[in-house]
Amino acid sequence: MARLSAHHREILALIDLAGLSYAETAEILVVPVGTVMSRVSRARRALLDGMGETNVRPFAPVRKRSLR
Repeated sequence: MARLSAHHREILALIDLAGLSYAETAEILVVPVGTVMSRVSRARRALLDGMGETNVRPFAPVRKRSLR
């Protein structure tokens, strides 16, 4: 996270850490919801790209099992 730009850290902190909705975040930042969505997407991509430069790897998606 420390390697991300201030804008990327801010948007990830509001959405992923604080748990705010896109609408709440848009209101705080005084931007449209679509802008929040695109910033989150770019910030998450930057975070994953940065992780590729280390030995840290993202988790593989978990498949849901059907209950029988």
